[in-house]
Amino acid sequence: MTSGGGAAAPIRVLFLSSHAQLGGGEAYMRSIVEGLDEGFAADVVSLHDGPFVERLREGGHEVTVLPAHGRAGILTGVRALRRRLREQRADVVHANGVKAALIAVLAALPSGPPVVWCKFDFAWDGWLADLVAQRCRLVVGISAAVNEALAPRHRERTRVVWAGIPDYPDRREHGAALVREWLGGAPDGPLIALSGRLCPGKGQLDLVEALPAVLEQHPRARAILLGVPDTFYPDFRGRLEQRAAELGVTDAVLFAPLEGHRPGEAVAVVSACDVLAQPSQLQERRLEGGL
Repeated sequence: MTSGGGAAAPIRVLFLSSHAQLGGGEAYMRSIVEGLDEGFAADVVSLHDGPFVERLREGGHEVTVLPAHGRAGILTGVRALRRRLREQRADVVHANGVKAALIAVLAALPSGPPVVWCKFDFAWDGWLADLVAQRCRLVVGISAAVNEALAPRHRERTRVVWAGIPDYPDRREHGAALVREWLGGAPDGPLIALSGRLCPGKGQLDLVEALPAVLEQHPRARAILLGVPDTFYPDFRGRLEQRAAELGVTDAVLFAPLEGHRPGEAVAVVSACDVLAQPSQLQERRLEGGL
């Protein structure tokens, strides 16, 4: 689109985030927002307030929070987003997660902008996910598995775009320094890293319960849990600590204090460890999507 023969107007993309935690889906969206060129104009909206919103704002991005908590908040979110779409005249909505996609397709009816749903997992698969997909222009899954969970009639509107891996600098020495700081000295055994916010779906409990067997073979091994608490599971760290105590492996579990650190710190720590463990668990209606 041009105006008076001038340069093409930027494509206006409204990025809508389902949540505001520092998870993989949020990191995915942030990488897209930060990678846009001058051909696009971003309007970033989150349905929750939290560390992800803070992180974007620290990076110089304006973020609007339209609270949509719980099922009762869906209609509130729809009304607020509909007003936002009229004000911003968005050309397309990038909906990050099923909750964002549901609210986006309802807000865009009957003649609003097309919605692209970025599908990260199997949350709410079944009739609800199929209904949302039916109203989207495109469903972009991070793996073939998350798209195959949709009804066959949606195959024409689905694509797979694997999550990219940034060109991280080699920061093993920095990661090793952090580990030494946390341990109070150099490690004297193998280090096992698990990176992910503290919640049942990320599998920290599985790693804790596997430690007795690991320690039989490697008595000096330590498990480093890299992740901030999940606001939906505020008591989960306590559950992990209790289970570690029951198994007698408390000294082998380290909760890494990453809350005040910058993006990439977890990668630096992982690179300084010997093993990366990434289990996942069925979590109510969610299952990790990178299958």
